[in-house]
Amino acid sequence: MEVERELERGLGSVGKVRILWVLSRNKEKTYTKYALRRLTGIKDIHIKRNIEELVDIGWVKEYGVTAKTYGLNLEKEAVKALIQFFERLRTI
Repeated sequence: MEVERELERGLGSVGKVRILWVLSRNKEKTYTKYALRRLTGIKDIHIKRNIEELVDIGWVKEYGVTAKTYGLNLEKEAVKALIQFFERLRTI
């Protein structure tokens, strides 16, 4: 996928940015949709749609079968760069 298109899909909404911000705070941790909803203030339907798209582009991994959790895909270069960007913003 072209980097520009990947960035548009990955950062294309406030909801996705909030989800990625939360996931990047503790990049080894995984979260349920409920936890992400609570931490981001995003409604369930938007959490679901945003998570699905982030999983689709490979920025977020889905774990588990019945009790699914979500975490950053630390193998993706775009995700590594995004984590560095967010970490830098937290120091400003």
